[in-house]
Amino acid sequence: MTTAGPVNALAFDSGLDFDALYDRLNEVGPWEWRGTESDTYGDYLTSRPAEGVTLRIFGGKPDWVVQISLRADAALPRDEIDRLLNGRIFPAIGAQNIRPTDTVY
Repeated sequence: MTTAGPVNALAFDSGLDFDALYDRLNEVGPWEWRGTESDTYGDYLTSRPAEGVTLRIFGGKPDWVVQISLRADAALPRDEIDRLLNGRIFPAIGAQNIRPTDTVY
């Protein structure tokens, strides 16, 4: 898979547990999220909002990481993803202390 750059990740704090985060993300939209189980990574949430774009949320209350993966030909630009995260999604899930991180799964 060719990417437009390094995998990007943002750490954030939220008082929501896994199930509540899943419910709230799907309630607020605009993307559809699904829960995934992995022997390697544990439970995590994933969304594919557009061709070439994958978002994954790992961690557990209160420490979460959203990993943003974009292919070079992604149908959704990074600035639009950031706009939706910061303007709609993070406020809806009560995200605080949002910061870049090297912690990826």
